[in-house]
Amino acid sequence: MTSPSDEKRICAMFDSFCKKVSRNYLRDLERAEERRDSHYSDEPVDYFLELSGRRDIYPSDSFVLYADGMPCVVESETLYKALLSLSERQRKVLLLGFWRGQADGEISERMEVTTRTVYNLRRRAFSRIREYYEKRGEIHELNYDLIKRAVSGERKALEEILRIYESYHNSICSREVLSADGRLHRVLDEDKKVQVQMHLVKAIQTKWRKLI
Repeated sequence: MTSPSDEKRICAMFDSFCKKVSRNYLRDLERAEERRDSHYSDEPVDYFLELSGRRDIYPSDSFVLYADGMPCVVESETLYKALLSLSERQRKVLLLGFWRGQADGEISERMEVTTRTVYNLRRRAFSRIREYYEKRGEIHELNYDLIKRAVSGERKALEEILRIYESYHNSICSREVLSADGRLHRVLDEDKKVQVQMHLVKAIQTKWRKLI
């Protein structure tokens, strides 16, 4: 019988494994794409045909919130709505910190509050977002039993694993593009995301089967 401490350790190992496998496979896809693009650069007609076969990604596919006039793109509609449910100050702290990359000191100066206030606003914002997700049954957490079922190939368990890593996959499979209005937007490459997800499902069932 596996002890609680062993289960916790296995969950941490599995989490690290899933992120590493996803990240490395995405890099392989991007390297292959770079090589393909380099090849097509010497063959203008074929390159044009290859480009025309790609799915266009538009900024309108995402949701945009603003912090002091600066755009912050959110790929998840649920997270977008959760952010809208926050107070203006709570939302601003998250957008400036996580989307604009500002430190607490910068945020406190911009908002004319103390760094302790910034910390408290962020903590309350996290609590509100969690409550929002819980009310909609969208909190997904990794546990030992779920990992065992996923490794054995149970479809529902594998789908649950993909939901847990949805935001991570959205993050690594997104890139910044310049729109017609001159603004930078983060857009999600759905094709790469699907390929990464399929690779992860396969890796879980092959490389983890002997470990659990």
